[in-house]
Amino acid sequence: MKAVLNRSGIILSVFSILLFQLFISCSSSTDSSGGSIDVSDFAGVWMAVGQAGTAEQPFALLLEVEGSNFLRVVYENTEQVEGQRGTFSISGNTMTVNVTENWGNNDWYPYTETMSVEVTLSGNTLTMPHPEYDEETITLTKTEFSNPANLTGIWFDGEYNMELNDNGAYVHAESIPTEESIGNWSASANMFRAVETEYVGNDGYIEYLYYYDLAGATLTLSWPGVESFEVIKQDTDLSAADFAGTWFAAGQAGTADEPYAVLIDFSGSDFTRTAYYETQQDEGQKGTFSVSGNLVTVIIDEVWEEGAWSAYSNVVTFPVTYSGTSFTMPHPDNEEYVLTLVKKEFINPAALVGTWNDGSYNTVLNADGTYTYAVGVSGQENSGNWSASADLFRSAMTYSDGAAIYYDHLFYYTLAGNTFTLSWPGTADYVATKTQ
Repeated sequence: MKAVLNRSGIILSVFSILLFQLFISCSSSTDSSGGSIDVSDFAGVWMAVGQAGTAEQPFALLLEVEGSNFLRVVYENTEQVEGQRGTFSISGNTMTVNVTENWGNNDWYPYTETMSVEVTLSGNTLTMPHPEYDEETITLTKTEFSNPANLTGIWFDGEYNMELNDNGAYVHAESIPTEESIGNWSASANMFRAVETEYVGNDGYIEYLYYYDLAGATLTLSWPGVESFEVIKQDTDLSAADFAGTWFAAGQAGTADEPYAVLIDFSGSDFTRTAYYETQQDEGQKGTFSVSGNLVTVIIDEVWEEGAWSAYSNVVTFPVTYSGTSFTMPHPDNEEYVLTLVKKEFINPAALVGTWNDGSYNTVLNADGTYTYAVGVSGQENSGNWSASADLFRSAMTYSDGAAIYYDHLFYYTLAGNTFTLSWPGTADYVATKTQ
C-alpha cells in the first residue's frame, strides 16, 4: 500500500504568477451588493476545485489569508505544483498583489513581483480572473478547515503510521522509522490537507490535498484520477495481554499450492514465531515482546535452524492493526505484503485422543497433550506435544535418532468417525484409523 504522504521533489520555475488572485488589505472596497468590504471578510481559507482540469484530474487552488498576508497553492493529483506568498492591498475592486516568495523544489525562495487583478466578493464566494486562462474567471468558496476530533489519533495503512494530533501537528513515519515526515494537518467537511515541513530531518515545504471519507475506524483518502487508499485507526491502549494466545496466517506469501504459513504464540511477555513450508517448520524465533500504542517490539534471543535452537540477538519494532480476533503486521519476509493473523484456540480435543494407525505407523495422542509416533511395535519412536484448533493440527516433535532434533508440524485436519485425515495444499494426505 502506498504512503499517505510521499515527497516528490518537483522542481518548478518561477513562471506565470500573472493574473493570480488574492485579497484585501487596509483599504475598503464594495461587495457585489454595494456594501463595504473589510479585511476580515477575506480571512481564512478559500478553495476552488475542478475549474481548470479534466474531469479525471481536476485543478485545485487554495488561498489562505491572514491579515494582509496571503498564501496561494495549486495542486495536481493531490500534490502541490505551484505556490506563492506575499502581501496584498485593495482599492475599489482592484487588488494589488506583492509576491515576496515563490515555491519550487519543495521549498520557498525569494521572489519579487507586483500585479493587479479585479475581484468580486459576495458572501463566501470570491471571483477573479483565472490564473491560466485569460478569458475565464475562477470562483473560490470560503472553506472552514480545523482539526476534527474524529480524525485525531494514529492511523496505519499497512506500511506507514500517520499520527494526527489535536493541535494540528502530524508525524508520518514508516513502521520502523527510517523515513519520517513532520508537519501540520487540517480538514474541512470533505477535504484533508497536509503541509509537510520536515522530511527525514531536512526542512522543506510541500502540501497535499485529498478528499476524505470516514466510516467507523476506516479513513479513505482519494482524488479523481488517483488511486484511493485506506488507513485504519489504531487502538493506542493495547497491552501484551491483548495478544495472549496463538495467532495463525496462511497463504499470504506463497503459491496457491504451497501457501506460506505462520504461527505466533504469545504468553506473558514471551513469544515464539514458527513459519512452515509444506507442513514442516522452516523458520523459528523466540524471545520477549512489549507493546506501546500500536507498536510491538520483539527482542529475539533464539533462532531455529535445521532442527535446533541457538542463541541470537536482534530487536524489531513494527506497527499492528488489532481487532481482538485478528491483527495485521508487515510481512517479515516480503515487504510487499501485509500479514493478517487470526486468533486460534489450540486444545487437546477428546475426540482425537487415542491410537491412530496409517498402516505402517502408530500415533498415540494422549489427553495431556503428549504423543508418541512409532513404526510398528518396536521401531523408531519419536515423541513430542500435540494440540488442535477447530481446523488445524499441530505437533512439536523431537526425533529420537541420534541427537535430538526438534521440528514443529502444522496440518489442516478433518475427523469423520474413526478416520483422521491430515492435509495441506500441495502435499499428500495422511489418513489414519483409530485402533483404540
